[in-house]
Parts: sequence; structure tokens; C-alpha cells
Amino acid sequence: MLGISNPSPIPEESIPTEELNENWLIPMIPIDVSDSLVISNLEGVPDDQLCKGSTFWTKDALSIAVGLWNIHHRAEYKVARSDSTRLIIVCKYENRCPFEVRATWRQTFWIVYKFTKEHTCMNNLSRVAPRQVHAKVIAAYFAKKMRSEGQIMKPKDIRAKMLEEFGIRTSYSVALRAKNAAIEMIYGGHEDSFKMLPSYLYMLEQTNPGTPYGLCYYHLLNKFTRYGKGVTSMFYKAVYSYRRTAYDKAMEAIHALSPNGAYTKLMDIGPERWAQSKCPVHRYGFLTSNATEVLNAPLLWARRLLICSLIECIGHVIEQWFDSRRARANARDNALTEEALNKLREEVEKSRVYTIVPTLNSTFKVHDGRQTFIVDLHQKSCKCREFQLDLMPCSHAVAAIMKNGESILDCVSSYYTTDNWHETYEGSIRSLPRQDEWVVPTHIAQQKVMPLIVTRQAGRPSGRRHPSGAEAANHRRRGPRKYNICRDPNHTRNNFPNRDR
Repeated sequence: MLGISNPSPIPEESIPTEELNENWLIPMIPIDVSDSLVISNLEGVPDDQLCKGSTFWTKDALSIAVGLWNIHHRAEYKVARSDSTRLIIVCKYENRCPFEVRATWRQTFWIVYKFTKEHTCMNNLSRVAPRQVHAKVIAAYFAKKMRSEGQIMKPKDIRAKMLEEFGIRTSYSVALRAKNAAIEMIYGGHEDSFKMLPSYLYMLEQTNPGTPYGLCYYHLLNKFTRYGKGVTSMFYKAVYSYRRTAYDKAMEAIHALSPNGAYTKLMDIGPERWAQSKCPVHRYGFLTSNATEVLNAPLLWARRLLICSLIECIGHVIEQWFDSRRARANARDNALTEEALNKLREEVEKSRVYTIVPTLNSTFKVHDGRQTFIVDLHQKSCKCREFQLDLMPCSHAVAAIMKNGESILDCVSSYYTTDNWHETYEGSIRSLPRQDEWVVPTHIAQQKVMPLIVTRQAGRPSGRRHPSGAEAANHRRRGPRKYNICRDPNHTRNNFPNRDR
């Protein structure tokens, strides 16, 4: 999934795009845009990068190479002739200056068949830098820096660098166009990314087969708030219930409240995706996911990228999470994970007030003050079904285990051990093959997915996200309000004693 390279070949004489893969911090998907641009080497284009015999896939690539050569040598030029088969570039100031670049189209590529690099004109010598530089030339120069540093340069930074390195004063509008062109060089266009999305998702599924997934209860609940509080409360009970009878009762209530709305949609989604009692695998009580919120920080700027590139960044962040959790698992000495140990301690405290009555060799009746539960230590089951679904002794099972004189740790599933914690993060997201090696069915490759048509609002777009309800509650003011001047909670603007000073 990470680090897909550009499948299109590059001629040896042209400026190599492969150099842009070095020290890449944020992964990307180079979209196949028929090599419409050739990105330059940021360290400077040597003379032999533009010479007689150099070949380029497109005229844009050739024009950018000429522009990069000229800004490094502080020379200016003009296009004498340009058509579908020829490109002639000469000195801008004097017809007798020998500087000249001649290139022609050879069926599949452009080739430079004449290149005279010497400038003899006085106008060129009197000028310390080119008067103006095309935005695509600037973008090609800074593309590698943006990639290697893993962030997009701001227009003001581009202007400062151009003035510092070449003495060229660039307007803000040109720097902004250069920034946008550099992003398109690195990632391709939005339309190209959306067109590739069906094939990309298909290959992602083929490369990582059998990956299980479940739905977050909280995010799913937000889609059913319009059906009323009764539906949301019953949905909560259906999600968290351990017993099938409790689940069926909650779903019957939802059907009575909204038979053609909430109930139909929940059944179409599939209870095995969100209900704890219906899940075919053990969810261990994890019914919500805050991955979306956690990813907002590391993907602060990556959220502005193309959709396929954003998916690559998400995969890169998940790989980093796996690595950090492997390190935490290696550093832990206890047999159980910290979360499992704390959960077990809570169950032990609850079980101290229970009444236990042995019935058979491994069966006990446990009364918690309200209900009586049957615990079978041999089958590792309890009537509350928490023991079976979480694979960890519930408070009723803990009471029975302690009554029987057995070890509680022996009844805890191996999934809660530190060794299993380490094994969980030994896996990794499998990388996709090169794009030219993808084998995608025709009906998927021909699917047309286009970007949404969005009317942009006036003004600068907001770069901050809106906090969720839980985050807003955590950031509410705690304690009494205080007056800003003296920080005394008993003072306000009206009763402040030194208000007139």
C-alpha cells in the first residue's frame, strides 16, 4: 500500500523523477499522468542534464528543463518557434547571440538536436537574474524539497527561497501557482486520483485479503438521531447487550418505533457489523473507534491532498502506530497487558460482596444482590455471557473461581497476554505492486468516479476542524469564572474596586 512508484519509463537523458523517492517522509501515489511533467533535481541542474541528444516525453518537460537551466545560469530566452513537431528557443535580447536550443518530435518523444549554451549579448551580462520565471519551472525546482521534507511549502517561503538562491523576485500569485503545480507534479490531479480510486481499492482488497472490519457504534448512532431519542436509546442497548434475548428485545422496540426507517437500515447494514452479541468474532468490548479523531493530528496537512494519496498517508500512520505498540509490548514485564490487568482488578472488587453457592463440581450459583447467575468453570461460561464474549472472567466468574480456589489468570484468554499483544502488531500493511503490474477487472477499471462539484465559499477556507461533542465537553471551562484583570472569581466588571483607574 505504501510507496507505489511511477510505472512510466523515463529516458536516461531526461531529468530523473526517481530521485524524488529519497527520504520521503509522507507516502504518496504518483498518478500516471502520461509523464506530462519531468521534475528536476533540487540540488541544481548540471549542464549535461540539458545537452545535445537529451530526450523528453513531452514538450512541457523540455520547456521546464530549459527554464531550469536558464535560472541556474541567469540567462533569459524567448521562443522563436513552437508547434507540434518543433521547438526553437533563442536569446531574448540579441539576434546575433549564439544561444539556441532546437528540439524536434520523434514519434514518441522529443529530442534536442542542437544546443548552444554560450551567451555573448551585453543585455544578458548586465542582468543578474531572469526577469520572470514560469510557475511550472519554479514548481519543478521545489518539488523534491516538498517531497523529502514531507510538507508543502507556502508561497511566501517559495518567494524567499527564489530571492535567496537566484536573486529572482517572484510575485505572490506566481508563487501560489508554483505551489499548486508542485502538488500536481507530486500527486497528480484530482480527476486522475478519483479515476484511479476504484482500481486502487480493488488492488488494496486483493493485496490484503480477509481483513475483518466492524462499524463504530458512535458514528453509526449519529445517523439515527433524527428518528428520536427512543430509537437511539434502544440502539445503545442492542449494541452493548451480551445476551441475545436482550438484543432481540431492543430490536423489537426499534421496529415498533421506526419499522421502515431505523430498523430497515440497521438490518441492511448487518447486525454482525455493530452488535456485540451478533459479531462472528470477538470484539472484546471495543464497539467505538476514535481512529478518525486520532488521525486528524498527524494528517493535518495531508487532508488537503488527493484522495488516493490521503489513503496512503493513513496507511503510513498506521504502520507507525504498529511500530510504537510493538516497542511498548517488548518493554512490558507483566504477563497481562495493562488494560486487562486493570479490568481484572475491577471485577475482583465487584465479586467481594457476591453470594456463591456450589451446585456441581464446576458449576456455581452467584447472586449479586439483584439476580442469580449460573457460572460453569469447566465450560468457561456465565449466564450474563460476558465471560464467553470477552474471554475474560466477569465478576460472577471471578467469585466462583476464588470460591473454588483456582487461579484467575488461568481463566483469562491468551489474547490478553503481553505475548499475544506483541504478536498482534507483528503484521503490516502489504504494499501494492507497481501500478503497471495491477490486474484489475475491466468493469472496475472502467468505472468513472469524478470529484464532487463543490461551490467554494467566500473567504479563506478554515484550516481547523470542528471538535466533536465529547471534545467540546472536555474543553469546557472548569471551576468558577474569574475576572480577567484581577483573576478574582468574586469580581466582575461592574463591582471591580479599581474600575475607574
